[in-house]
This record gives sequence, structure tokens and C-alpha cells, in this order.
Amino acid sequence: MSEVSSNNDEMKSQKSKKSSNSKVSQNQSVHQSIKQEKNENQKQPEQIQSTRAYLESTVTSVVQEGMLELAKQRPENPLEFLGNFILNKAKGK
Repeated sequence: MSEVSSNNDEMKSQKSKKSSNSKVSQNQSVHQSIKQEKNENQKQPEQIQSTRAYLESTVTSVVQEGMLELAKQRPENPLEFLGNFILNKAKGK
């Protein structure tokens, strides 16, 4: 009987260690993701400005126009409406 109890205790200990290792691994993964995100957010001001300028010169006005029309019409499927609006603009319709 004590041998069974000893085996149960050993199994519980192993499960506890696995669970602890899993939590440590998850925490490490989260910390790595946060570090990576911080590094990506520390872009040079020129890169940020060039991205902003590119978006403003290519898509911002069309997206804003589509969102205004979306607000007026309030369609049942707003994402589909906006997507079609942008596609139609891209095709010159």
C-alpha cells in the first residue's frame, strides 16, 4: 500500500514540475514577445515619417472617404462594404 502511495506522490511531483516548467516557458515567451515589440516600436523617426507619408499619399483619403460613406449608409456588413468601396476605387469606378 505504501508503495502505491509513494508512486502517487512521485507522479504528483512530476506533474507539478511539468506545470511549473510550462509556466516558466510561457513567461519567457511572453517576455521575448514584449522585447521584440519594443524593438520594433523604436524605429527611427525617418522610417515612421516615411511610412506615414506613404500611407497618406496612397490610401488614407480613399479609406476616409469609404468610412464616411459607410457611416452614411450603415450597411449590414460594414467590412464587406468598405472592402468593396476600396476595390471599386482601385479599379477606377
